[in-house]
Amino acid sequence: MAQKSRITVLLSLLIVVSLSCIPTKAADKTDNVKTLTQAQFAELVFDYTKPASEYAFLGKRPAIIDFYAVWCGPCRKLSPIVSELANDYAGKIDFYKVDVDSAEQLSKALGISSIPMLLFVPVEGKPQSIVGLYPKPEIIEAINYMFFRTSK
Repeated sequence: MAQKSRITVLLSLLIVVSLSCIPTKAADKTDNVKTLTQAQFAELVFDYTKPASEYAFLGKRPAIIDFYAVWCGPCRKLSPIVSELANDYAGKIDFYKVDVDSAEQLSKALGISSIPMLLFVPVEGKPQSIVGLYPKPEIIEAINYMFFRTSK
């Protein structure tokens, strides 16, 4: 019986060690999503403390901001999709994320009542958002429409 226990433990260790050596897809790419504080949002995207009539985008390329919370299950599922898109669109679109619990004033100013929320901010024009967990192809459709005015 003791021999079976040792073999089981050794096999378990071998499996754990083997699995830890397998490279993951996430390790192959860098994450191009920058986490923003409220102050950084006001400096890099737009000053949310000003009246809407004074809206001015501060970026040089379109931006997508992922508003999330660490406790939000759908937000956790959306996060790797946003990271993949950030890598796919590197140099064309800036990707940011904002924790709504850490940025309460910003969240309130933007009227964020549901998460996850993606805010699409074009270089020219007004920002638009989508709320909820969407698959990557649908987010790509939104990107093409909102930023490049194309669709399938």
